[in-house]
Parts: sequence; C-alpha cells; structure tokens
Amino acid sequence: MRVLVVTNDFPSSFNPVAGVFVFKQVEALRRIGHDVSVLRVVPLAPPLGAKWHKYRVLGDGYTYEGLKVDVARTVILPGRRNFECLHAQTSRLMKKAIERYRPQIVHAQYLQYPGSISVARGTPALITSHGSDAYDWPFGREGLLRDAVRTLQKADTVVAVSGFIAASLRRIFDRRIEVVFNGGDIALFGVPDRNRARELLGVSPERRVLAFAGTHGAQKGIFDLVEALKPLRDPPLLLACGDGPEAAAFATALREAGIEARLFGGVTQSTVAQVFAAADVVTLPSHNEGLPVTICEAMLSQRPVVATTVGGIPEIVEHGETGLLCEPRNVPQLTALYARIFSDADAAAAMGSRAAEFARGNLTWEANARAYDRLYRDLVRERAA
Repeated sequence: MRVLVVTNDFPSSFNPVAGVFVFKQVEALRRIGHDVSVLRVVPLAPPLGAKWHKYRVLGDGYTYEGLKVDVARTVILPGRRNFECLHAQTSRLMKKAIERYRPQIVHAQYLQYPGSISVARGTPALITSHGSDAYDWPFGREGLLRDAVRTLQKADTVVAVSGFIAASLRRIFDRRIEVVFNGGDIALFGVPDRNRARELLGVSPERRVLAFAGTHGAQKGIFDLVEALKPLRDPPLLLACGDGPEAAAFATALREAGIEARLFGGVTQSTVAQVFAAADVVTLPSHNEGLPVTICEAMLSQRPVVATTVGGIPEIVEHGETGLLCEPRNVPQLTALYARIFSDADAAAAMGSRAAEFARGNLTWEANARAYDRLYRDLVRERAA
C-alpha cells in the first residue's frame, strides 16, 4: 500500500535523534511491504539566527539511512500562533504532494500541525496523536482548539499512542479513537549484554547503575531525579542520554549534589541501547507523557523501570511486577522507590524479565506496524465501499 507520512520531525545527519520514533515506524511498515514516502513540512528558514539553522540545513530534501525524505516549507510562526491558518495556507503544497506521491493513505504524525494540514485533501487521512498535541497545545488558545476540533472531525481515522491520549482527544471532540502503543527496536534493545556494555563504557561490574534517556528539561523530571538521589546512602552511578534546554543546569545540579554521573548528550539509539544494557534500572520521572518510547526500549532491554504515573506509562508498566511507579513531582516517594529497587537485585532482575516478556509481545515496532497495517486496510476498504 502506498503511504505518505507527513511529519514535522524526522532524523537527519544533522540531528539523528529528532523524530527517531517516526523513522523506526516507517522502517517497520516498509519491512511488511508498504511503500512509504516521507514528507517533512517545516517552517521557512530565514538566513539568520541559530534557531532556524536546523531547518536551513535540510535543503529541499535529504537521505537518512537509505530513506529519501522530501522537505516542504511553509510559514509557521513561533508559539503555534498561526496553526489555525495552516490548512488553507498549505493547500497548494499538499495538493502537489498528493499528486506526486499518489498515496492510498496519508498518515500524519501529530494532531497539529501535520494532522491539520493533511485532512480533507481527497485522500484518506489517518492521524497519530503522540502527547502534548492532545493534552496541551489545543487548550492554549481558542483558535488552536477550533483547529483541533476541525481536524478530529475531518480525519478518517485517529490513533492515540495510549489510552490516556485517547481520552485527551475525546475531551476535544468525542469520536472513535484507536489506541496503538509505540514500540522499541528489538534488534537494538532486545538482546542486552550487560558485561560487554559495561566493558565498553568503562563501568565496573559491581557498580550499581541507573540510566536515564530523554530531553533534558524540567518536564522530564530531571531535577526531581537529582533531589531523589541525594538522600540515598550509596547513590548509583547515573548514566544519562539526551540534550535539551536545561542540560547545563542538570549537569550543575548533579555536580553540586555530589552525584556521580556521566552525561552522554544527544546520542544515537545504539548508544542508548548500550547504556540501558549497562544499567540495572532505567528511570523516567516525567511530569507528563504520551507513551514514552524510552520506556518501551528499557523494557525490551530487560530492565525494570522506575517512573511516574503519567500519560500511558501505567498502561504498560505494572507496579511491583515490571517496574515501580510513583506520583509525579513526589521526590520522597521517588527516593523510596530507588532505595527499594537497588536493595534487592534478584527482585529487580525478575521485574526486568517480566518487563521484557510483555514488551516483546506488545512494545516493538513490528507489533506497531502490524496494527497500522490493519488500520490502513480497514480505512481503504471503508472508503471503497
């Protein structure tokens, strides 16, 4: 089936981390026989300022790991100030794209703005909502809410990455929402070699290790993480992957707290997989989420997760069975969970084994692609009827 994926984010050689989950999904869809093209719609990039450089370097298109990515540009104002105008503004752009690719399905990643510019174009449109596009952005301004309502009304199929996101979408407009969990790359994360990973990273086999991967921003709970580790009598070594607006502040907080940490910055998934393999526990103390791919990857890596009860995390992590969960922003509770999981290595390993068993059946990109394959076929069949 010919599928046109419309997205605002996708990996590139300049930034191999951005939108990597979209790339992994596209790879899995292609492996099961779908003919997938990618159209990345980005803001016009004025020739000034570092902020726009990440868009300027993309040119009119690029190739990433053998996949051609076409780049289209339109006027997109900072702060989502013109999202409600983008459907009309991109009319010619989307018409040309559909004439060029002749897709049977347009699959838009995120409700706004890829979703809003993809609906009502004469080709069946499926939208995947991932997180803040459901529970946050539409409520920032009346125009954004109107645009979100229109998009949900016009979309042929709407998919949420978790039940939590589905419920958030139904607050905007009550309609049927499918739920398809995100996944992890089982080839990268599914066969962790702890000893080899520690050898490569120069970590002692006896050292207790906690891993984190995600944007270095307060909403990911990075400062809660620091405060929760401080009271521990023997805090673990922290291995942290990622970058973000508060990366420097995070590094300073760790240093001032006397917590031993290695910060890898924005790295490839191969490095994240190595870090997870070297860890005893993976943590994500976020304040809000959709369904974090990091959790899927950690569970595939046979590692227990210490995380918060936000978004879809409780839908895939069972407290006491495959990990431990606490309320967001509850630092004393988080400290207690770290103390608990590092006090019993056998119990932690058993949680990790159960996590991997669940993840192999439910949280791979192969499982994700099979679910979308069914939705694509149902949609095309319904449109033809």
